[in-house]
Amino acid sequence: MYGLLIGGLDSASKDKILFNGKDIAEKGLENHRRNHVSFIFQAYNLIDYMTLLENVKLTSKLPPEPILEKWD
Repeated sequence: MYGLLIGGLDSASKDKILFNGKDIAEKGLENHRRNHVSFIFQAYNLIDYMTLLENVKLTSKLPPEPILEKWD
């Protein structure tokens, strides 16, 4: 649960999540994930409430479409 919050994959229902003393929601969770977080998924599971494109965007700085086209 806490990993989802500090990683910016989920937002807090109350209070703030601070990184380097700043609320991660201020510049946006996507910005926080892109610039400050890396994920290593232990079982290569996808996050069930996100689309395939959104899952790939979390793990790559490259556009997701060419990556997914390799798996067709």
